[in-house]
Amino acid sequence: MSNELVVIEKLELVPFFTKGNLVDDVLAKIKAEAMAHVPDVSTKKGRDAIKANVTKVTKSKTYLESQGKDLAAEYKLIPKAIDANRKKTKDFLNDLQIEIRQPLTDWEDEQKRIEAEELAKQQALKVQAERDSDHELATLQFEAAMRDREIEKQRLIQERLDQDEAIRVKAATDAKLKAEQEAQADIDKANRDKILAEQAVINAKAKADQEIIDAKNREDQLKQAAIKAEEFAKFQSEQAELRRTEAEKKSTQDAIDSAENARLAQVELQRLADKQLADEKAAREADVSNRTKKNNEAKGCLMELGFDERDAKKIIIAIAQGQIHNVGINY
Repeated sequence: MSNELVVIEKLELVPFFTKGNLVDDVLAKIKAEAMAHVPDVSTKKGRDAIKANVTKVTKSKTYLESQGKDLAAEYKLIPKAIDANRKKTKDFLNDLQIEIRQPLTDWEDEQKRIEAEELAKQQALKVQAERDSDHELATLQFEAAMRDREIEKQRLIQERLDQDEAIRVKAATDAKLKAEQEAQADIDKANRDKILAEQAVINAKAKADQEIIDAKNREDQLKQAAIKAEEFAKFQSEQAELRRTEAEKKSTQDAIDSAENARLAQVELQRLADKQLADEKAAREADVSNRTKKNNEAKGCLMELGFDERDAKKIIIAIAQGQIHNVGINY
């Protein structure tokens, strides 16, 4: 049997000790793994296995309790939650130790009872034999009592073996059912994979057919584009000649208009410059307001976590000025 901790994997310790549902999940897994072992007190190997299983739970308890104590000392803001779950873990695993060892404890108590009864019977028979004048009769009575004792002992052993066999049969039945379910799941998966593969072939063929159609359409489009390009070139040539004629007519008016346009452009440039300055000022004021709001919200969060206002403000200023590496405020 493995000596590794029961279901102790890499845990995020702070969530484990501060969120009750996570503690319950891990404790349930520890119990499930521990209880998965079928106790067999009829052999030394079986009894040793029970002790080893108890040891694994003890190690889990010791590890989790130690980690909880360390966290409670480090995170003073959440000691109550950590201590509560640490105590819950300790109490739960103490109860689990007792529960999984109970078959061995019952067996040991039964053995002690049988041995005590045997010793009492032997002593009583010995006294009776000493008092009995007929030594042979006393001897026969003693032997008969010893036979009865052996029969009772064998009956108890057989009863325990029958119980263990029933447990083994149930475990084997459960394992067989699980194997059948897994096999059926594999068959179902294979069928789904087959359907997906067939659909992939159908999709690939449809895609290839569509690509052929698309290629033909592109060829037709290129031909139409060439015709339109030739027609457009002719149209452009005619329009160029028309524009040249009109340009000569408009040259005088354009000179007059250009002077007016230049003046209007200068006015517009000045207006845009004034607007830009106003927009930049408004943006700066909005940014300052937003930063102030975000900083105050962050400061409020720190104060809710236990920092006083002065320390919280210092932390926010340090973050805003980039003095704390790898930490920033999203404005």
